[in-house]
Amino acid sequence: MLESGKNCLNCNEFKNVKEFRANSKTDDGYTKWCYDCIKPKENTNSSLKKCSNCKNMRKKTSFFETTKRSDGLTKWCKFCHAKRK
Repeated sequence: MLESGKNCLNCNEFKNVKEFRANSKTDDGYTKWCYDCIKPKENTNSSLKKCSNCKNMRKKTSFFETTKRSDGLTKWCKFCHAKRK
């Protein structure tokens, strides 16, 4: 019996279809990328942080320090704080 599988377009590995998300918009009913390639990658550059207001990735030095958050930095960057005032 043949194993039901397909190639992931990102990693180019042949994988079982169970390793792909369902997608009704494709001919075979599965996403083009496997679960491993779709899942978000951790930020490899730890000197950057995403501002929750402007959504830009900025250097951590662009955020004020605070003891109220686990990462020790404000949610908004200094530029967004300045615009707010």
